[in-house]
Amino acid sequence: MKTLEYIDYVDKFRKRNMLIVGNGMLAYEFSDYRDDNDIIIFASGVSNSKETRESEFEREKELLTKTIGNISSEKIIYFSTCAMYDSYFANNRYIKHKLHIESYIKKNVKNFIIARLPQVIGKSNNKQQLMGFLYDKILNNKEFELFNIDRNIIDVQDVKKILEYSLTNHLFNRETINIANPKNINMITLVGYIEDILEKKAIYSIKNLEGSFCIDIEKISPIIKKLNLFKPTYMRDIIKVNYG
Repeated sequence: MKTLEYIDYVDKFRKRNMLIVGNGMLAYEFSDYRDDNDIIIFASGVSNSKETRESEFEREKELLTKTIGNISSEKIIYFSTCAMYDSYFANNRYIKHKLHIESYIKKNVKNFIIARLPQVIGKSNNKQQLMGFLYDKILNNKEFELFNIDRNIIDVQDVKKILEYSLTNHLFNRETINIANPKNINMITLVGYIEDILEKKAIYSIKNLEGSFCIDIEKISPIIKKLNLFKPTYMRDIIKVNYG
């Protein structure tokens, strides 16, 4: 689905039940979703946590501003980041940008859910994202430096399940929620899973870092229990499905 920078939102999409803004993995996953209320899925934000180009931050803000300017009672679902909970790395330009966008939405949108996400896995070969990076390096026998830290990874389908349940049951309106895996995974363990699935040994050197990554998922814990998500073999299973 094409990103909607240059079309008339009102004329083209007023008769539809939901508007998807974006053309990436999240936009695709939500493309067949329908709900009784008018929903706008804003999935065209900056997703690379290492991004530093001001033009990319301005692009997202301009598109969001245009989207907000063409709505009345529709609810916006905005995908933010859990990176601010990561003490391994200092708050960078990307995190500051996401917090600024969150604040803008709270001040200018009547109905919204801000969903902060960790690393999202899906059928994508985006080498700028963690899983795409590791998959490419291991598959092609490329040497890389591996940070000995914990990460939090969730399948895109589970992001959808949790948000779908929230919308259906009218939960979290005008709230910011963390949608994340209850358990982090160490990078060395993660690489081991990919090695097993690809049946190839990774070539890497280890860099030890101090810090922690703690995401509070108390708000969505009842949903996780209700939907029976995140079974003990979760990480190995989603890596196999998406990269096996």
